Amino acid sequence: MGLCRLKKSVDVFSILAKPIRKLIIERGFINPTLPQKVAIPLIIEGRNVLLIAPTGTGKTEVAFLPVFSKLVEYVKSQPSIKILYITPLRSLNRDLLERLQ
Repeated sequence: MGLCRLKKSVDVFSILAKPIRKLIIERGFINPTLPQKVAIPLIIEGRNVLLIAPTGTGKTEVAFLPVFSKLVEYVKSQPSIKILYITPLRSLNRDLLERLQ
């Protein structure tokens, strides 16, 4: 996705399902980071994404927010959908558990 298209998207969080947007607000996410602005729309579109960005730029949320958004949308029609996320590091796994709770 080019930067021209990125500038046109006002709020990348607005394309997520309503319950996910509510959680984003509750968690205090106000402004999406650049990696989130670029990658979330692509993932929502169903595209494969390889995201390389510095630590602390919201890469984990890039992966989870669209997936959870899709899960919320599909769970009504297909309640057997599951998500498996494998973390490469134990510390990331623990950090992720804290964020999800």
